Amino acid sequence: MFHHGGPHPGLTPPPPRPLLGRLAAFALRAFARLPLSMIRAAGGAIGALAARLPVRERRVTDVNLELAFPELSAAARARLARRSLAHTGRTFAEFSAIWSWSAEKLERFIPEVEGGELLERAMRDGRGVILALPHLGAWELFGPWCSTRWPMIALYRPPRMREMEALIRAARARYGCRLVSPGSGAVRSLLRALARGELVAILPDQDAGEGSGIFVPYFGEQANTMILLPRLAARTRATVLLGYAERLPRGRGWRIRIVPASDAIYDDDLKRAASAMNDDVERCVRALPEQYLWSYKRFRIRPPGSPNPYR
Repeated sequence: MFHHGGPHPGLTPPPPRPLLGRLAAFALRAFARLPLSMIRAAGGAIGALAARLPVRERRVTDVNLELAFPELSAAARARLARRSLAHTGRTFAEFSAIWSWSAEKLERFIPEVEGGELLERAMRDGRGVILALPHLGAWELFGPWCSTRWPMIALYRPPRMREMEALIRAARARYGCRLVSPGSGAVRSLLRALARGELVAILPDQDAGEGSGIFVPYFGEQANTMILLPRLAARTRATVLLGYAERLPRGRGWRIRIVPASDAIYDDDLKRAASAMNDDVERCVRALPEQYLWSYKRFRIRPPGSPNPYR
């Protein structure tokens, strides 16, 4: 659903790591007992450490920021990378609270919802809603926030750490959100949900996988982009909205933001629709660049003849 860590189609899955899985589950349960300010402090410290070490997350973040913000100086990109990795640490630490705390407790940490009337009005219309959730801010928060209000189904890619799958699925489904894995059966499930006027959540900035997307611009780079969301929009005419949860300072929680998608996202021309989707996501990210997941290999799959920038 709201996680970037699933295996890419065609890649060999990692070997079982039962000890690491148990340690991760223990850490999540332990973090969930802390106040939000302490959870964030711990996650931010881990992210800050990653920014100082030659680890994969730092290397990928540096490459992505160089591709996305060529107009920035090297020093400015380095500062953005440090802030981004600190926020990435906070993002994953917050999963412990979002997956464990009651819906009532989480609500107390959502003091503001901007554009919520757009989503409420679209759900009342009964044509279904496609909610595009980039890897920006606390994307996991939309699971409990939406599924306690409306019938919800989400596209879900199993995590690379297979030992965590049962815990993650249970956490994400605890308020009634239904999870479907990519495939032809998933498309049918999503179409039926939209026909019933339900809410469908999709991560629009997730790599579609080898041979499963089309190349259109994203931050000025040709990015392998999913076509599922534009196809659903064109076929069903469901309302497409984008959402992200901005992390507020000093442990105050999150500000949920809902914004409309561009009209071109409904275009029958898939390249035009996918380009519009990427432009919409890019506008959201540029509004809050330090809270985006720049450590994800978004440009791993390249057009023929283009080198892999992460090698």
